Amino acid sequence: MNKIIIMIATVVAMVGSVSAQIVPNLDEGTKALDLSGSLDTDHPLDYQWTLQGGYGVFLSDGFLVGILAGVQDNDLITTYEIGARTEYNFVGDSQWVPYVGAAVLWAAAEVDGDGDSDSDLDGVLGRVTVGVKYFLSNDVAIALDGAYDMASEDIFTNQDGESEDSNFQVLLGMRFYFD
Repeated sequence: MNKIIIMIATVVAMVGSVSAQIVPNLDEGTKALDLSGSLDTDHPLDYQWTLQGGYGVFLSDGFLVGILAGVQDNDLITTYEIGARTEYNFVGDSQWVPYVGAAVLWAAAEVDGDGDSDSDLDGVLGRVTVGVKYFLSNDVAIALDGAYDMASEDIFTNQDGESEDSNFQVLLGMRFYFD
């Protein structure tokens, strides 16, 4: 039943895109504000959630530079991050806009251990993202991206609850563009 609803929504969106003539506002000088996140309730550590936000400016058509901040949490590790990012959007004649991005962030992790074994870690984090945006209007888009992180320290947890220095996550979010 859910697959049928998704297929119908996709067809409606495609038909709407032909008649709406939406032109993504990703021109030089445009500012961007975004909020995205994920939630995994089937994680071995009970749960894991991610929330991140960013702000940027398009230096040229389709090319954004900006800042990014976020938090990721589960029963074992809470990770905070802040840094700089870039993003290139492959703008065409569609409401669908694929993009690639990269970021360099400072990350700090608080490890919750048993009793007195709590510890704090921090390090440099490199991120590569690949995603797609669907524009609901000229200035509002839904974004879905995959982000691969590589850190200088073991600040992430894998499916077995062990610490490691890399992480992959899929984020869903909203993007807002204004002049």
